[in-house]
Amino acid sequence: MNFPAWRPAGARKRVTARLVEAGLAVVLVLCGPGVLAATPSPEYQLKASYLYHFTKFIRWPQGALPAGGGDFNLCVVGNDPFGKAIDAIAGKPAWDNTIRVSRHADASSAKSCHMVFIKVGGGSAQQAAIAELKRSGVLLIGEGDRFIEQGGILRFVTIQDKIRFEISESAAMAANLEVGAKLLSVAIRKE
Repeated sequence: MNFPAWRPAGARKRVTARLVEAGLAVVLVLCGPGVLAATPSPEYQLKASYLYHFTKFIRWPQGALPAGGGDFNLCVVGNDPFGKAIDAIAGKPAWDNTIRVSRHADASSAKSCHMVFIKVGGGSAQQAAIAELKRSGVLLIGEGDRFIEQGGILRFVTIQDKIRFEISESAAMAANLEVGAKLLSVAIRKE
């Protein structure tokens, strides 16, 4: 930057310092907590991938999915820990349908979902969400300590720094979902 000859050298340093500060402020605003929070953790990037792959190893009951290329509704109920990672699944195939991702503040607005990830906190809020969504043709997935005991079907767990999942075969059968042998062979079975 050329400064007029009449400016003293100290003024040039102050202007340069202010420009550096302004540039740094812009970077901090663009990369601050809001943007960083929108970037999913590697844990949830992997869990989003699991959600997609679950669609390949579970068979939904006759009539639960739309015939001839409709939407397969993958829903997140409560807090969305996935961010953009789950949006990458949208548009991919699930049986003869296309995955559509939606987010819902509570279970009452997620009635048309085929697969639901529930993250509403533990205890009674989680139990109420499971009870409201528990029906034929809905795969309920969560993380809470008592998720399976409260009626959920699949629960993510971390064992020795590896993400695994538990499955309740009886809950899957009650929802008329047929779980493939390959998925069962890698799952932790719960009843």
